[in-house]
Amino acid sequence: MSDSEKTKVLFVDDEHIICTMASEILELFGYEIDIFEESKAALESFKKKPDFYDIVVTDQTMPQLSGYEMLSEIIKIRKNIPKILCTGYSDQFEDLKKNVIGIDALFRKPYHFEDLIEEIKKLV
Repeated sequence: MSDSEKTKVLFVDDEHIICTMASEILELFGYEIDIFEESKAALESFKKKPDFYDIVVTDQTMPQLSGYEMLSEIIKIRKNIPKILCTGYSDQFEDLKKNVIGIDALFRKPYHFEDLIEEIKKLV
């Protein structure tokens, strides 16, 4: 697979260790990944090149701009891009499951990267 054929993932999480693991694992499986620990910076990157990414994976609870708020802005720019929202708060999970519109998958943290990769394959 050439670099131009690689699935391009926008990955956002404010936990450095999760970003590091995501980068290593997803690249190992052949994905091109842009990692952001700040949702506002990730949104700005998306705005600059909205057709570059094939999928967005983001944590929900982050400073400044929640994952859902960021995805809501991304949807305004590119409605049909696949979107995965993750949360580590079990009380939020059920509410998000019931009320989140426009998200393709919801993951409860901690998750296994194998499961995340399978979901990315399904959505892209």
